[in-house]
Amino acid sequence: MIRRIYQLFLFLFFLVILYLIIVKSFITWVQYDSKSFFSVVENITDIHVDANSLDIEQSWDSLKININSLSVDSQDILLSVEHLAFDFNIFSPIFLSIKFGSQ
Repeated sequence: MIRRIYQLFLFLFFLVILYLIIVKSFITWVQYDSKSFFSVVENITDIHVDANSLDIEQSWDSLKININSLSVDSQDILLSVEHLAFDFNIFSPIFLSIKFGSQ
């Protein structure tokens, strides 16, 4: 019985580690090569997204995003925002009791 519980906790631990690796890799890609990220978004969704600057500050459990001169253009949406800032807790999609952010 103890062995099964240990195996379950070990599996859950490695699942969380894998989640962190995937999410942090994605965030790093967006942070350092935002133009290719916007290009992929446009190819997948047929929505043109562009921004003057995209700044992401990462910590181990959250990230703060600052976007300047964001424009989103599609058939249904035309959006232009001068400055957009928000934070996001990366564990909030897994643990629903955690708030998404404080801003």
